[in-house]
Order: sequence, then structure tokens, then C-alpha cells
Amino acid sequence: MTAGAYLRVIWALSGYDGMCRPWGYQAFVFFRGAFAGTLSPDAMNSRTDASLSSVQLAAPGVAGDLLVATFQRYADSDPLCRPSRRTLVRYRIDRIGSAPILVPVGALGIVGHVLLFVALTCVDSERRHFVGPEADWTASSGMDSRAAAAN
Repeated sequence: MTAGAYLRVIWALSGYDGMCRPWGYQAFVFFRGAFAGTLSPDAMNSRTDASLSSVQLAAPGVAGDLLVATFQRYADSDPLCRPSRRTLVRYRIDRIGSAPILVPVGALGIVGHVLLFVALTCVDSERRHFVGPEADWTASSGMDSRAAAAN
């Protein structure tokens, strides 16, 4: 997946499960040919909580080369074929010196077709912990703690 010559997302996986679904997969982001980061802090498996299901790139040069990733969210009672929630995470490319770095800048939780929460106004990229007004959202959980407590 490429947005002009600037932003490229490459999906890779380590294998498949018994039903040929991706296992141990990740999405790697490159900006102007340099590695900028991954969309998830850990490798993902299909049909598990916080698994990446899609990536959409903005048009080249639009709003800081944003991309949006959609992660599947499963409640304990969800069947594996139908997650009840999704989290959309917006990313931008920042620079640390001359190196690009992928930074999550916003998240949006959706239950069915209903907006659940908006979070992420400040990012501490060193600790991969995202904070916002009354929010506590971590890269590993992918969910606002208020929304998690409500479920």
C-alpha cells in the first residue's frame, strides 16, 4: 500500500493457522524509504483482540501524511467470527532528527456503528503510552480505560 512516493505500508506474517488465516502478522510503515514504525507494538493473530484488519492512507501531503488503522476488538462473549467493536487509530509521521517516526495521534472506538469514545491528544512515544483528557490508553490494550471498565 503506497501513498505517492512518501508513505508505504508493508504487511508481513510468520504463518497461517489451520484455516489459512494470518498468524503472527504486522504492518511496517516506511516514509521516504526509511522505516518509521509498526502499526501495533506486537505481532498479531487473526480473530484475536486488537488484531489489525485494515489500513487506509491519506492522499500524499494531506494533513501530515496521516493513515488510519482499524483494529478488531472482541468482548469475552463475542464469537471469534464477529468482533463487537473496532478501534480506529490515526497516525502521523514526525521527525526525530532526520529519522521519521510513526506516531499515533487519535483513536476512535466503535460499537456496531456507534461512536464509543475519542481519545489520544498527547503521545509519549518513548513509553508507547498515550494519554489525553481523562483517558488512559495503551498501545498493548488499544482501548480507553473508561470504555474498558464500562464493558
